[in-house]
Amino acid sequence: MEPLIVTRLTPPRLPQRLVRRPRLLELLNRGTQRSVTIVSGGAGAGKTLLVASWLGAGRPPGPVAWVSLDEDDNDPSRFWSHLLASLRSTGAVAPDNPLTDLIPPERPAGSFYVRLLGGLAQLAEPVVIVLDDLHRLSDPSVLRGLAAVLRHPSPAVRLVLVTRVDPQLPLQRLRLAEQLSEIRGSDLAFTSGEAEDLFQQSGLDMTSAQVSRLLEHTEGWAAGLRLAAMSFETRAFDSRASGGSPSPADHSADISDLVDQFTGEDKTIVDYLLDEVLSGMRAADREFLLKTSLVDEICADLANAITGRPDGQQMLETLERSNAFVVGVGMHRVWYRYHHLFREALRHELLLRAPTVVPATHRAAAAWLSERGEPVKALRHAIEAQDWELADTLIARSALPHILGPDRETLCGLLERLPEAQIHTHAGICLGAAILSFHLRDRAAMTGRAAQAARLVTADEGDDSAPILTGVRLVEMAAARIRGDARAVIDAATSAEKLLARIPPGVVPAAAYQAVLSGNRGTALLWSGNLYEAEQDLTAGMRMAAAIQLDLPHMNALGHLALIAVARGRLETAAELGGAAADIAEKRGWSSETQVAAAYLALALCHFEWGDMTRAQAYLDRAAVAHRADMEPPVAVGLRVALARFQLAAGDVAAARAAIADVRSPYRGGELPAFLARLVAVEEADIDLRTGRPEQVQGRFARLDAAGIDLMATDRERVRLARAHLALGRPNEAAETVEPLLGDGAANPAPTVEAWLIVALAADRLREDARAIDALSRALDLAAPETLRRPFLTAGARLLELLDRHASLVGSHRLFVEGITNEAADRAARERIAPTPLGEPLTDREAAVLRYLPTLLTNAELAEQMYISVNTVKAHLKSLYRKLDVPSRREAVHRARDLGLL
Repeated sequence: MEPLIVTRLTPPRLPQRLVRRPRLLELLNRGTQRSVTIVSGGAGAGKTLLVASWLGAGRPPGPVAWVSLDEDDNDPSRFWSHLLASLRSTGAVAPDNPLTDLIPPERPAGSFYVRLLGGLAQLAEPVVIVLDDLHRLSDPSVLRGLAAVLRHPSPAVRLVLVTRVDPQLPLQRLRLAEQLSEIRGSDLAFTSGEAEDLFQQSGLDMTSAQVSRLLEHTEGWAAGLRLAAMSFETRAFDSRASGGSPSPADHSADISDLVDQFTGEDKTIVDYLLDEVLSGMRAADREFLLKTSLVDEICADLANAITGRPDGQQMLETLERSNAFVVGVGMHRVWYRYHHLFREALRHELLLRAPTVVPATHRAAAAWLSERGEPVKALRHAIEAQDWELADTLIARSALPHILGPDRETLCGLLERLPEAQIHTHAGICLGAAILSFHLRDRAAMTGRAAQAARLVTADEGDDSAPILTGVRLVEMAAARIRGDARAVIDAATSAEKLLARIPPGVVPAAAYQAVLSGNRGTALLWSGNLYEAEQDLTAGMRMAAAIQLDLPHMNALGHLALIAVARGRLETAAELGGAAADIAEKRGWSSETQVAAAYLALALCHFEWGDMTRAQAYLDRAAVAHRADMEPPVAVGLRVALARFQLAAGDVAAARAAIADVRSPYRGGELPAFLARLVAVEEADIDLRTGRPEQVQGRFARLDAAGIDLMATDRERVRLARAHLALGRPNEAAETVEPLLGDGAANPAPTVEAWLIVALAADRLREDARAIDALSRALDLAAPETLRRPFLTAGARLLELLDRHASLVGSHRLFVEGITNEAADRAARERIAPTPLGEPLTDREAAVLRYLPTLLTNAELAEQMYISVNTVKAHLKSLYRKLDVPSRREAVHRARDLGLL
């Protein structure tokens, strides 16, 4: 785990001077027998210290997962990542628990929360989860996710929420269910006995009256009392150091005067006390505190870097021991953090006392963080310092990979702070604006900013400009992919690769860049029809992304390699690759990310070829959901072709025609890339064959034997042309058409299986029985290892008769043949069963909505097509489901087809 994260996931060590508060410990003991305990009070009320002390002195019901929250946790992915990391660190998460591998996506959705709640429900023992400073969470999506956990509580989870204000969570529901325990500000306020204990530990001899007056002034505010004790202690030390020995009466009078000064608002008290604390320090130590307050977490090495002192560790330990609101984390005394209130006050004080020191301190922190591989944190300090040259360098050399990782939201938040004037004068900052536009899916802005960044670098494109130009090419590549321009993707990736080769090692994260460009170029090569080179690039990109844990590019490469395997008929390989990508998506809660769409599409096609239409449709639905994140045109075409194929297999020719007729809309009616164009042509041919128009197919593929036509590029077209010859009563021409596909070592099993089936059927028509059985044997030899059933199920009833004859004469692949014949029998039985008619007829509007259900249109898109509102669509769907007696859209389609309504 990263050191800077450890500070967030570890309870603070207790100070040497600690006031024991048994009454509050007992409240926590009792409270954590319920689902949720809220510890709520104002700043400095002692909430965190109370809960931390309870962990050692109380009786927690089980191991404790601690998360200290800050503003960065308003990124849902970061929040859930921190919580899960802390939970796993307790040892309570078993290896087979879904929480072991769960990593939140950028925008957690339903599938993530289902896995989260399921994992929490599987915890074998009670676990306490402490969320400290919960008031820092304001993002609605984070709070909605936390509310979901509260609405479905696990019996083993005990939540302790430490906050200044009540969060927007369903607390009233928990109160009514008697599952909420509350420790409020009035409970946290110090009692007289606790305050006397505090001052006695500081060596202060105060009367009960003085303590009572101080309690009245501070209303028992823990931070005020502690700061008061520090101030009084400093005064006593100064008095002794000056040689004075005040009488008891004088000492009591001095204390009384100090007590009287503790009035007014909290900010006034804090400002006064901070002045007292700082003025009691040596100038060098005061400077140390002020400078180190500018970072959120501090260690000795970082402290030395930003202060120029060699004694950072000693200073931090001394400050911790003196209760100067410096909290040590962990057992090894490496990382520390300042109390939020104290740190903020110190920062304000530094701005007042030495404003010119602030930029230099931020620059030093940025340099230290950058050297240790924390470019996003470094960028924050560069921006605070308004050091635009440093920000320019950090963005140019380190930012791009983080747009694909868990720091995406933090990075984009920083990029939004870049001044427009600096965007126009710094190429790296301009590139950062392009990256931000990519995140916001503003295509025009991302390409415009990238072009502007390119113009800002030197004209000779020397080594200094190569990092910028590499980033520019990658942005151009991303923009081209979003608009479906395969040629532009390939050109931009190749250009970026050449530029990357000119950059000295260590200047940019070359491995991450190479993984991204190889994966994207491979994807574009696939859609262009160059499967061999696509496979090379995608394999390289997959291996590099896996090695450096770039999971989104890794899923993209796996998914498109799976599509190549499907295209070659290697279904087992395709399922393994697609399944690996789907596993990553499922375990990390990323099933709605666009990078997994290709994998789901490949899995859908595998199950289609295996004859498992239920799972095929389920995976196609998942692909459609993931695809909507970016709507890449090639994937959109692939989804429409698959949908048409599925609908044709289900016998819904009209729906198949409608899907294929709309297939070019993602390219606005323009020319499709070669691979996609061939997919569409084959699907159109299948529709023609199903509707008894083989002559259309004959005309479509008349030039398959022309010179220069690649056999691999036309194998499926040859099969369709051969089927057209069979339909037209020309068996010899059918067998001759597929002859080029029948050589040994067929590179593409799927069309080769179909080719041998055509030869078998042609030979059967010619009464060449031995040849027919031999051809059928060759088809089975190729199909059985891949469990390729679909070609046998769609070839017609005569082929099933040939299979029966083959079983009696040859008997090879018995189990595979039995699977085909059983599936054929099941289909025939389903077709013979007359469906129960509707009890209530559909209205015209409901029937119109029903016709759109087999498409991939969302409710909003359906409403737009029908010129009605989304709410009206939902009302029609609700009525449709009721009349069809089904719970979902998919089942409505199946039921309507059974009834002949589609």
